[in-house]
This record gives sequence, C-alpha cells and structure tokens, in this order.
Amino acid sequence: MPGAPGIGPAVAGNASVTVSWTAPAGDGGSPITGHELQVLSGATVVRTVTGIAADATGATVTGLANGTGYTLRVRAVNAVGAGQLSAASNAVRPATVPGPRSSAAPSRAPRAAPAPRWPGGGPPASNGGPAVTGYRVTALRMSSPAKTATVRSRVTSPLLGPGARSRTFTLAAANDRFEVVAVNARGTGARSATSSNVVPR
Repeated sequence: MPGAPGIGPAVAGNASVTVSWTAPAGDGGSPITGHELQVLSGATVVRTVTGIAADATGATVTGLANGTGYTLRVRAVNAVGAGQLSAASNAVRPATVPGPRSSAAPSRAPRAAPAPRWPGGGPPASNGGPAVTGYRVTALRMSSPAKTATVRSRVTSPLLGPGARSRTFTLAAANDRFEVVAVNARGTGARSATSSNVVPR
C-alpha cells in the first residue's frame, strides 16, 4: 500500500475548506489510483471524501458548518487498498459574512431624530462563523411614503459596536426608511428588510 502523502496548508472558505498535499515517497509497488480525504472535527471523522483523482494534489470540501473547527488528513489508494494517512492539517474554521437582521424598526422622536431599532435584542440568526464586531445603519430618504417609493439619498452611520441595538439620526422632516447590516471579520453581511416609513418631526 502507498506511504503517507505530505499534507499542505488548509484554507477556510464559506462552508468549505481547501487543502493541498504532495505525493507519498512510495506507491507500495502498485500505481496510485486515487486519494481519500478525511475531514475531522476534533478527534471525530465527520466525512470521508473518496474518488479523488490519482494525480490530484489538492481538493475542496464543501457543505461544512461555518464556525466549526476542522482538520484534514489524506491518503493515497492503489490496487491493494488505502495507504497510510498523512499527518493532520492545520485547524481552520469556515466562515462567511453575517446574515441579515429581520428589519430595522424606526420610532418617532422630537427634533427630527428618528431612532431606528432592530428587533430581537441580539446578533443575526447566523453570524457567519466569526463573531459580529459591529453594525451599520442606513437612513433612506424616500420619494414618498408609498411602498413603491424610490430612494432619493442615503445616510449611513459609522460602525457601531457589537452591543448596539439602535442609532439616532438627525434628519429633516421627510419620508425615511432604515436598513441595518452586521459586520464581522469576513466583511459586511446582507441588509435587513427595509423598515416601515417614518417622518421625523
């Protein structure tokens, strides 16, 4: 049976991990016909990927859980069977940007200062793996209060802290709606649903 391949660096993606390897020093006297890749979470093998080409020097495993730590091991296969497993790769955590909040709910306030708040009291349903590091809120100046109104201008807040749940804007009296996005180490997530219309007073 073949010897152990040399494992290369593992790189995390969105619900995926890519890893490379080098061929084993010996094929065990029979040509290598393919490779198998083990995906481990801790000490548990959570998936074995088979059917990888004999001349492959890397592979991408998809469908993994963002925020979960994984290592990978590879082995070559010949006509006799599966060879020795490589050492484990470096540990990586797949990740992506945060998911959206459901909406930003504005409240009326004096002195033309609507304070949009996002419901739920916590981060998005999915933080994408890395922790949410902050939020940005955008005030949308609308052409009218109608649902079909167009956006005339936007005012976006600076990055708010991860514990922020509201943002006050000082705006002239007009039709405004609000959106909020979460931010993590991967970048900016999807926008929330747009809030209902509010007219500062």
